[in-house]
Amino acid sequence: MVEDDKKSGEGEAFHFISYVPYRGQLYELDGLQKGPIELGACTNDNWLAKAQEEIQKRISTHEGSEIRFVLMSLGQSLLDKYSKELEECTKKKEELEAAVGRGGEEATNAQALLASLNYQMNDLASNLNAEKSKRDGYKLENKRRKHNYIPFLLKFLKIVAEKGQLQPLVEKAKQDAN
Repeated sequence: MVEDDKKSGEGEAFHFISYVPYRGQLYELDGLQKGPIELGACTNDNWLAKAQEEIQKRISTHEGSEIRFVLMSLGQSLLDKYSKELEECTKKKEELEAAVGRGGEEATNAQALLASLNYQMNDLASNLNAEKSKRDGYKLENKRRKHNYIPFLLKFLKIVAEKGQLQPLVEKAKQDAN
């Protein structure tokens, strides 16, 4: 996306650059270039490190003259990740409990693994609840950001003015600004 204020001749130009692994190569996708730029070979294990190098190179070329950089990463939702891991642990727990029920040497090993698995499941459940709480907070913050506070503020100012308190507050604000 390019956003530019061309009418005034001033303004800011913004563009996005992506780093993408594709068929064993790392590519730079820059909205201001004609096409993808091949940066070299990579694997699923090392492409992030290679992209990091490229990002650091790009930032260092603007060192001292530009400080406005934003990095964004797209990945699996933590909510989905924790839910999936918890589901897998639940299945594993059922298998281990069945092994304990059968008895024998296998049961002893299964009991030890169960203790570790229960700890892991509690940790995952805690992470899942924290992620849900965070998302609930995002929803509330978004509602507040989109809410129209103007009618409330107008009513508030009207009440303060009717009580004769608005002018002293304005004068105090002017003094504090100086």
